[in-house]
Amino acid sequence: MGNDAGSAKAIAIERTLSHPSPDVDVALLRLKTAPPTTARKVRTEKSSDGSAFVRIIGFGATNAAATTGVGIKRFFDVPRSSSKCDAARAKRLGCKAAHELVLLSSTGLDTCRGDSGGAVLEESNGEEYLVAVTSRGVPLPGRLCGYGGIYTRIDTIWPWVEENLREGTR
Repeated sequence: MGNDAGSAKAIAIERTLSHPSPDVDVALLRLKTAPPTTARKVRTEKSSDGSAFVRIIGFGATNAAATTGVGIKRFFDVPRSSSKCDAARAKRLGCKAAHELVLLSSTGLDTCRGDSGGAVLEESNGEEYLVAVTSRGVPLPGRLCGYGGIYTRIDTIWPWVEENLREGTR
C-alpha cells in the first residue's frame, strides 16, 4: 500500500469473537482502550456500486512478496469498476457471493498480507461509509499481492455486529 498515513500503535485486546459462520472471515475485537481513530458511518444496506472509487486502508506489507512495510498505516483510493462477486468470479477467484466483494487491481495498488480487517470506505454525499473489511488477496500463482483483494461486506454482517456490541455494553 502507499500514502503513508501514520505509524501503528499497539493496543491490547481484551476479547476476540469470531463470526459464527465458518464462511465469513471476520472477527470483532474488544480493545482495552479506545483506538486513536475517527468513527465512520456504516453502510448497512447493500452498496449500489455507485461510487467510482473506494478507499482501502491497512497496516500490511508493501511489496508483492509481502516481506516489507508492515506496521505503517497506508491507504489508496482504488477504482471500484465492478466489485460484485457473481457466479463467474466466485468460481474463478474464490469469493463468496453471499457476503463478499472483489476489488481487482490493474495498477498493483492493493491490500496485502497484514491488512486483514482493514477498512474499505466509500464516499457518499460528502460522508465516508464503512462498506467492507479486508479478508484476503485474489489468488494469483506466485504472487501474494498486487492483483486485487476479496472483502467481507458490512451489510451482510451488521446484525451480528450490532448484537455483539449491545451484549458488550451490558
